[in-house]
Amino acid sequence: MNLASIQQTLTAEYSPWERLTLADRFDRLVERYADRPLVMTEARDWSYSEVSKASESVAAGLLALGIRRREHVAMIMANYPEYIIIRLALARIGAVAVPLNFGLKADENAYLLRQSDSVCLITMDRYRDQDYLAQLDEIAPGWRSGSQDGLPRLREVVVLPTGTDSEAVPRTYADVVELAASVPPEDVWQRQQESAFPDEVADILFTSGTTSRPKGAMLTHDMLWRSAMSTAYGRGYEDGWRLFVPIPLYHVFGYVEGLLGAMIVGGAIIPQVQFDPAQALRLMAGKQATEALFVPTILLTLLKQPELDSMDMPALRSLFCASAPAPVWLWEKAKDVFGLEEVHTGYGMTEVSAATVETRPGDPVQVVSSRVGAVLPGGPGGLEEFGGANTQYKTVDPMTGEDLPEGAEGELACRGNTVTRGYYAMPIETAEVIDKDGWLRTGDLGRIHPDGLIELTGRSKDLYKLNGENIIPREIEDMLCTHEAVEQAFVVGVPDERSGEIGVAFIVPRAGATVDPEDLRGYVGERLSRHKVPHSVLFLSPEELPTTTSGKVQKFRLRERAVSSLGRSALVEQMTGGGGSRAGQ
Repeated sequence: MNLASIQQTLTAEYSPWERLTLADRFDRLVERYADRPLVMTEARDWSYSEVSKASESVAAGLLALGIRRREHVAMIMANYPEYIIIRLALARIGAVAVPLNFGLKADENAYLLRQSDSVCLITMDRYRDQDYLAQLDEIAPGWRSGSQDGLPRLREVVVLPTGTDSEAVPRTYADVVELAASVPPEDVWQRQQESAFPDEVADILFTSGTTSRPKGAMLTHDMLWRSAMSTAYGRGYEDGWRLFVPIPLYHVFGYVEGLLGAMIVGGAIIPQVQFDPAQALRLMAGKQATEALFVPTILLTLLKQPELDSMDMPALRSLFCASAPAPVWLWEKAKDVFGLEEVHTGYGMTEVSAATVETRPGDPVQVVSSRVGAVLPGGPGGLEEFGGANTQYKTVDPMTGEDLPEGAEGELACRGNTVTRGYYAMPIETAEVIDKDGWLRTGDLGRIHPDGLIELTGRSKDLYKLNGENIIPREIEDMLCTHEAVEQAFVVGVPDERSGEIGVAFIVPRAGATVDPEDLRGYVGERLSRHKVPHSVLFLSPEELPTTTSGKVQKFRLRERAVSSLGRSALVEQMTGGGGSRAGQ
């Protein structure tokens, strides 16, 4: 089925657009796709009706715990089926979900639980090296007996046992399910009807925190469904589309592009609790994934797996890889090795309810590697004033905020019906980025080309000044990635007493490749202006890259590492006229 036919089908099924809550639209989907799989794991597959019944039980249990409408319930949960069940249960009772990054430490979680005013926490006991019960003992002593005062708003803690040596806790997930027996089913239905306000906040999703402390973007039910429709419509999800999702569901990428997008077409997600390359290949092959949602680090890892040669994945047609740039050779290799018909990338952020910009089916790898796509059509949920899209974009001067001429490079700004109302309990931070007309300043630098394709050129906060000259790291990173020995490159600015700031490049070499730092500096110097040549080059393995769990590289961590690694040597060399550092050799 071609894209036009898919879009016609979606238009017929969803027009005119109805504004519905997550729970109400899900119930309609259950009526239509009851026996189809929705969540597919190695252990078992969950049908739409099974997930629905489980969510009704958890909703009843939460009612028994006294969770009220609009109250905030935090979740520290990996990609277990229970995550999806709980998320739908919260929607049924009109509560606001606050999914948290499961990689955070005690102090970080304490901040987010307080900031979000969460009254209940549903958490795993353990995940990887994280012990969440020990974290609670630290930040809320007495929580086991119900007398803690470290988190004054927190009334309930529910634990999903996932560790091998789980200790006794006051209330488990199974206990909540058992409590459902004390609540008549009609009480859940009554609460769901009382909560049928699609423009109320459904989720408070915290930003990744790559440059500063996370902020909680408020997203409504209707925003999330419109965004899911937009990606399904724009990329052409066919009936029953199956998405392999190893990225975390607490992030909009996996949540909206994956889970909600699949639901729009009666499809399924194949989540992975913890990324394991061998298991990932088995799941994609065994569950007949149609598309995979990756970040470049996951894609690079999979392409190095020896088992890949023996895997047969006839159903896999498409790859969506985003959150960080990827070079042409990586896209070409992915198409060849996986036998893909299409590869896609895109651009979005938590504040705009996932991707608002994506490449189009059929775009060649040269476009996919150099552009993040065009504004997605909204399909049945789009706005007439935006030409049928959910959003519109422009560029503004990053210093003054003034509009720039068409085609000019500047900070991207976005507005539309999927853009957050603001950050929860942060009016000042909201006012700093959203103006009176609803334009959100994204913090990303780029330009909008005449063909509508958007090119990212960097982050406004990543800019650094060398002797008064603004340097955009993305330009240098892209150039470094054209070197045959470079797999990934990241450039940051660090303080310098003489020049203000100097550039430091972090390089992940290709497997088996060796390269001298001075050769890389010379390579850039031959192709870019002298002031854009990094002062220092440091080498990292892929495992050493500091990333969020959604795959974004934390440049502030790289900046800290550069300062620590170089010490004052860089300053001394510049002040004494020395050459470039050979750090990392």
